[in-house]
Amino acid sequence: MRLPAMNRTARVDSLLARREGAQIFKTDVVHEGGNMEVNGKGTLIVCESAVKSRKPNLTKEYIESEFKRVSGLTHLIWLKQGLDDDPNGFYRRIAGNYVGDGVQHSDEFVRFSDASTISLGWVDESEKDLSPENRLNYERLNESFEP
Repeated sequence: MRLPAMNRTARVDSLLARREGAQIFKTDVVHEGGNMEVNGKGTLIVCESAVKSRKPNLTKEYIESEFKRVSGLTHLIWLKQGLDDDPNGFYRRIAGNYVGDGVQHSDEFVRFSDASTISLGWVDESEKDLSPENRLNYERLNESFEP
């Protein structure tokens, strides 16, 4: 019997961890690397929409506690949504004939410049009405900028 790809990957991960003597942490929070930005000092930035799309039944508080437990993080910065052209789901219509795909990756618009400085992508107010995408990204980035 052939195991599904996800189960085969989990087995390889576990075998490698055992071989290297690494501690194995298990969690029910599903997450991908493109929605993670860490500063190396215990802070993680993630898009809530991406994390919640994987497990909508889990609370934000529970997800945060799991991130801290399995990763040794001390602080999370939650951004509501990613860019308009990186929607939750593949090949979704954004506006007119414009289609995007992705999972709301935070690494497309926010980065730590150093351990205590965050660089956030931006759509200038003078550019927000040039396209429907600019308008939505302007609104989303402004929401992320608010403390």
